[in-house]
Amino acid sequence: MVILVNQIKEAMDVLMLDKEKMASVSNKSDATKWGIIILVVPPLLNLILSALSFPSGLNAIFTGLVFWSMVVPTVSLVATMFLMSFVAQKYFKGGDGHKQFFNVLAYASVVFWLTPIAFLIDLVGIMDASGLLNLISTVGLVWVFVVAYNYLVHIRKVTQKDATLVVLGGVFSYFLLQYILGRVLIGKYYKLFY
Repeated sequence: MVILVNQIKEAMDVLMLDKEKMASVSNKSDATKWGIIILVVPPLLNLILSALSFPSGLNAIFTGLVFWSMVVPTVSLVATMFLMSFVAQKYFKGGDGHKQFFNVLAYASVVFWLTPIAFLIDLVGIMDASGLLNLISTVGLVWVFVVAYNYLVHIRKVTQKDATLVVLGGVFSYFLLQYILGRVLIGKYYKLFY
């Protein structure tokens, strides 16, 4: 438990744009493992809480609509992380490895740990929390891109102009990937926002 709390503290430092912590997390040996945990926990909790709101309970997890609507945003974000790293490294000489870029942005994704609160509020029937979910998701996504920009400029030494191009390309690719995956895996019922 202490290790988890330490990882969350490091993630909060990354969110606060601490350059030393970004550099440390990017090269930390176990950061990839913790980054994956940080990315996987919110959609897993959201999937369980969302499924519990259906009459069939946890059986709803196995429907494509419930499962993929929780997974598509995370898959799109991870793919975007690697795409941004590839573009920065290949075209703008911002290289120190894709794993390092992933580590920092995965830690920045800790803000998505707030999303289960919206599903919990919805589950207990306090209110329709889709607006809260959209707010948390949007702020989290924007801040991941802010961290990406700062990491590119301060750690990878990419120019501000080039970092802006990489981040804008990342924003575009995230929404494009999410739209395509949503349409392919869920169909016409998939929405970018709830």
